Amino acid sequence: MASAAVTRMLVLGVVSLFQPVNGYQVMRELNSWYVEDWAQVRPGSIYSMLNSLSKQGLLRRHELTEADRAVAVYEVDPAGADQLNELVRSGLEGTTGPDQIMFQAAMSFAPMLTRAEVVAAIRVRVDSVAQYRDGLVAKISNENIPTHVRHTLTMHYTLAEAELAWTREFATMLDNGFLWFAGESGDPWKPPEDDAGWEMVEQARRYREEIAKRYG
Repeated sequence: MASAAVTRMLVLGVVSLFQPVNGYQVMRELNSWYVEDWAQVRPGSIYSMLNSLSKQGLLRRHELTEADRAVAVYEVDPAGADQLNELVRSGLEGTTGPDQIMFQAAMSFAPMLTRAEVVAAIRVRVDSVAQYRDGLVAKISNENIPTHVRHTLTMHYTLAEAELAWTREFATMLDNGFLWFAGESGDPWKPPEDDAGWEMVEQARRYREEIAKRYG
């Protein structure tokens, strides 16, 4: 099961990208990211998180009518935007220990931050992973642990070494202008013409018009 922080970040992030947006669109977009596979985020938890974030004042919920039926539409409140930024930074930093799921979720929204913010977070992650790796060395050196446990720890050490090398290289690439972030231009990537995101952009325009009429 996904952690609440991962689900919270993913839902806040998708609403922020496509707002105003309805719950089905949020679920469909996240499903297209295969979140059930790598983050174990289920459709039910997405709807539950939308309700929780609305009650907490992090999302604004609008009751609209679409094709003669009621539909709930969501926008991110400024407090929700602040929390999203904090979740993304925290996920990139990994200060509570390497968490690849949280990191992958954070990378999905890293372009919302500035390059300086992302580089700073990745530099923190380098230190976090190095500390985690060094802690494994101490555990592996403990002669009192069973052999099979020590061998399992060597697997984690090998993975930590690989992640540390990757993260250091990534930090250098960012310093050299890799990827695009808030306030920058030039990202050549665009989704294909049949991507559902284009439909969401058009639907968001119609939602904004109805919100303006209904709520002023």
